[in-house]
Amino acid sequence: MASSGQSIRGLSVALGLLIASSPAAAQQFSVLYAFTGPRNGDGAYPLGGVVTDSKGAVYGTTQSGGKHGAGTAFKLTPPAAGKTQWTEEIIHSFGSDAKDGQIPEAGVVMDANGALYGTTANGGGLGSQYCGLGGCGTVYRLDPPEAGQTQWSETILHRFSASGGEGALPAAGVILDAAGNVYGTTFDFGGVFRLRPPSRWRLEIYAASHLSWRKRRRSDAICKPHFRQCRRSLRDDLCGRRVQRWRRLPPRAVIRRG
Repeated sequence: MASSGQSIRGLSVALGLLIASSPAAAQQFSVLYAFTGPRNGDGAYPLGGVVTDSKGAVYGTTQSGGKHGAGTAFKLTPPAAGKTQWTEEIIHSFGSDAKDGQIPEAGVVMDANGALYGTTANGGGLGSQYCGLGGCGTVYRLDPPEAGQTQWSETILHRFSASGGEGALPAAGVILDAAGNVYGTTFDFGGVFRLRPPSRWRLEIYAASHLSWRKRRRSDAICKPHFRQCRRSLRDDLCGRRVQRWRRLPPRAVIRRG
């Protein structure tokens, strides 16, 4: 098995089946688990990859299914001694309330404490004309049960709104650095984001126009000499195109506010 928090070599997800293959003999396969879908409260369509912990348990997501039909995060525990069947546990069903994420298209990553980080392509409750009323996606963390408990706990680190140049629909997964920062991308009005801990997670957007990280602000620049035209562009392009529009302006035409 791979080390804690790492992708399993030779493990893939396809057609609703979790399949293991031997690196030495790629033609030998075994089905670890077959998802049964939302009728039984199980997940369906596992599109993302998986990770393992130090005990060999497998963690991943399904795009749909679960109690609310908006996807799941799952854990597969290896068979006990003398047994052959893996045991599945749904550690979170997405869409549990209006602010929860929906449709996790990517897998998860694991930190040193066993917490899982991932994204949902929809949900979060901050709707817009581009994403619909359900929301533009989330970044979440799932913490393992505390001693004596059995329930995993979810924390929404950020809810995307397609405003202020932050983008929308974070369909890909995330990565972590040694300082605990979370990095990812958005599909619509594409961009790269960083979430910085600890007390209050803060979103920063990498602005290609300035080759630097910038805090998310609703309006942090004005333009000259065509102030009226620029101001109209800022109002119309609240979903990230504003950053692209800055890129086309001469360097002296952009003034940052402190």
